[in-house]
Amino acid sequence: MSANQAHFPIAVMARVLGVSKAGYYAWTGRPLSTRSAAGSSAGRWRIPCELNWF
Repeated sequence: MSANQAHFPIAVMARVLGVSKAGYYAWTGRPLSTRSAAGSSAGRWRIPCELNWF
């Protein structure tokens, strides 16, 4: 979401992705998990920027 913040409001992206704004902002403030810090891509989602839902 942060990569697309210049193009779409956080509120709109949160609604489309089915997450709350508060949850997104809480997630951005958390430290990296051990798995993320190790560089594992397991469980990571990639959403193409080319999607035009709006």
